[in-house]
Amino acid sequence: MRCWHCSNELIWGGDHDIEEDNEDYDMVTNLSCPKCESYVEVYRKKEDMNED
Repeated sequence: MRCWHCSNELIWGGDHDIEEDNEDYDMVTNLSCPKCESYVEVYRKKEDMNED
């Protein structure tokens, strides 16, 4: 994934399980840019257990 601000490749910092703490999302991934030092968090939406 590329940085929104400078287009440099982002560095993956890790994934964190937040399922118990958040009703809408189950995981957050953090990324950082080594060039402009931006920090990005990406949240994964929980899947609806009732969907087929």
